[in-house]
Amino acid sequence: MATKSWFTHQSDVYSIGLVLWEISEREVVYAKYGVSQFDHFTFFSDFQLGNVQLPSPHCDETLKQMILDCTVFDHTARPAIHKCLTQIDDFQK
Repeated sequence: MATKSWFTHQSDVYSIGLVLWEISEREVVYAKYGVSQFDHFTFFSDFQLGNVQLPSPHCDETLKQMILDCTVFDHTARPAIHKCLTQIDDFQK
């Protein structure tokens, strides 16, 4: 019997959003939970309670919207990964 993976294309999209946020803000995402010793217990407790909010990035509106779309809590509402890659390619033009 195959087990269901925690990691999906939607979780990859979320990760892309976090990396883009870190690049645009020049900060470590969720740094309040620790950088070298990340407090996973507190983070996941806050996450389950809906208390984890990614601050809105200060960047170009198109990039900002992409980051917000990729990091939406509802994984079914995140864009397809190919759309993210296309948008990243468009930023280079």
